[in-house]
Amino acid sequence: GSGERIVQAYLEAFSRGPSSKELAGARKFLAGQAEIHGCSPDDPKVWADFCHVLFNQKEYIFIR
Repeated sequence: GSGERIVQAYLEAFSRGPSSKELAGARKFLAGQAEIHGCSPDDPKVWADFCHVLFNQKEYIFIR
């Protein structure tokens, strides 16, 4: 389900799972983006938007 995908995205981006607040926020974001795009919350466009949000957070750091 979407909860497992959200957890996996957080693990990939931050090497940790989401807090309960972050999980709830992610679900709300995904539902909102699905409504904007007029598609299912499982649509790749919605998940691409979510991943962009994760990668734009201060916690995401590139190490060279």
